[in-house]
Amino acid sequence: MSLAEKKKTGADISRVETNIVAEETASEKVVTRDHDDALDLFRGEDIDSFEYTEKEASAVRWKIDLIILPLLTITYALNFLDKGQLSNASVFGLLQDTHLHGQEYSWTSSIFYFGFLFWEYPNSIFMQKLPIGKWLGGMVFLWGVSVAATAGAKSFAGLATARFFLGVFESTNAPIFTIIIGQYYTRKEQPLRQCIWWAGGGAAGFVGDIIAYGLGHVHGALATWQYLFLVWGPITIVWGIALFLLVPASPMTAWFLTERERKIAVLRVISNNTGIENRKYKVYQVWECLRDPQAWLIFAISVLQCIPGGGLSAFNKIILTSLGYTNLEATIWSMPEHAIQLMSILIACRQFLCPQ
Repeated sequence: MSLAEKKKTGADISRVETNIVAEETASEKVVTRDHDDALDLFRGEDIDSFEYTEKEASAVRWKIDLIILPLLTITYALNFLDKGQLSNASVFGLLQDTHLHGQEYSWTSSIFYFGFLFWEYPNSIFMQKLPIGKWLGGMVFLWGVSVAATAGAKSFAGLATARFFLGVFESTNAPIFTIIIGQYYTRKEQPLRQCIWWAGGGAAGFVGDIIAYGLGHVHGALATWQYLFLVWGPITIVWGIALFLLVPASPMTAWFLTERERKIAVLRVISNNTGIENRKYKVYQVWECLRDPQAWLIFAISVLQCIPGGGLSAFNKIILTSLGYTNLEATIWSMPEHAIQLMSILIACRQFLCPQ
């Protein structure tokens, strides 16, 4: 790093958080509250004197890619699979065994989003107050329990309860993934990494339909739709435990980085001007977000995307069977939609988000 860059880095890290209260000691200033935790990594050290090469920075980024990206991608794949099993189950006896009538199946699908909305605000607080990796692992574990419990539903009430809590626990994913990507990657690096974990949903669709097709040939003590939830629920529970143990709270505590690499990881993303970790919830930042037109545009895009997507994800198999296909054929013929989803993400990433 050049002298100018080092001076800029030192100035930037000092400005990561405002309202810093400092106390003078015999030898240094000690930040006592309201500061980004990344500052603690350099306690007692002159940041301006810390040097690293581009080769070292690339090696750190490669390590992060090898550990963090697979964890996020697999988690989102399970998110997509677990939420989507309702559609598979609908053509393998779920409607009959749980005695659903009229609009009850529609409500079973919709109530997932009520749980999602209900928990988003508390979730945003817990994500900041608690270690982010532990919180993610706990939520994944609990949504796995919700999926497994769905197999025991005997009525609309039981099914709706399981789906509501599935929405609660899955609401963690998108915001926590965005935070994690921001902790480890520069703004220029983020679009590609966001696309990678998002593409996990499209790839998971293939796997889910293949497994559903295979389970459709199983004739055991339970109904086929129950096997669907009893396969993916325990897998998700085990994965939640793995996330609890493997996802670090921040780059400052990343188990797969050395002490020097942690410092490089922090300095790499200083230019983002977003900070890395701070457990103080700042209400004024919430109001800033609510007054930002960009936030509302993103909100509108999400709503417009989910209105058709939510309906199709719940009813695609039922629509296919109504056209004369068998339940097994409907499972296979729904696979092209996942191919389109995956291709769309890759094309958007390549052509618009990170063409270089």
